[in-house]
Amino acid sequence: MDENEMTAVVTCWKKTFKTATDFDVWGQRVEAVDMYKRLSKELHQHANSYSRFSDSQRKLLQKIAFCIDSRQRLLLSEKPSQVAGVSLNDLQRLESMNGSLLPRPLPVAGMTLLTVWVEKIGLKDVAQYIDPFLTVSVKDAEGKDMTTSQDTPVASDKDDTCIQFNMDVYIQKALESLPPGYAVFFELKHYKPKKRAVSTRCWSFLEKDEIKEGPVVLELYKKPTDFHRRNISLFTVKPLYLHLRLKLFR
Repeated sequence: MDENEMTAVVTCWKKTFKTATDFDVWGQRVEAVDMYKRLSKELHQHANSYSRFSDSQRKLLQKIAFCIDSRQRLLLSEKPSQVAGVSLNDLQRLESMNGSLLPRPLPVAGMTLLTVWVEKIGLKDVAQYIDPFLTVSVKDAEGKDMTTSQDTPVASDKDDTCIQFNMDVYIQKALESLPPGYAVFFELKHYKPKKRAVSTRCWSFLEKDEIKEGPVVLELYKKPTDFHRRNISLFTVKPLYLHLRLKLFR
């Protein structure tokens, strides 16, 4: 299954989830349960050990499936107040919290694949960021998408100066197939309750000549994200960075 097929699968899951929760909101329990069952079956199948998803992604798929199963049981019960289950509000939050990371692409002989381990990002006032996540994309020198952009799950661990991610992001094309001047972009986004919207806080990028096996520390820049890399300004003068570890596979 190639990148386009995997993207189509994930997109289909999202559409099914949205349809199911819409039925749930409208009180159409039979239709909601039918869609939940369909999605749960798909997720359980892809969470098995033969899936191309990573171990952490398979565990995440399994957890989502269990939440959906729990919601089904609640809807099917004649006495829902006496049944432990997942509320509709909690289930809807899964859509924004679980991201859209894709599995590792299949290897190609003589080509190099890049996996980016996102460790943490240093920030001041860490506690103010609600549901922070990273959008990772690959662009050419003109800012055109070279692969499907991916959102990490919401980071759940924070300390005084860092948001911890500790997760792999698989770049979906071999490095040799990307054009000269490409870069990998990382945009930190978070939820703003007053605006009821997701906002970009800062961003960073990794250029071709920086891609080497091992740890990398990247500077942070002020928004808006400049995919052309022509007008960039440091986000802060403090020693706060995006911490990555690069893994190359041939």
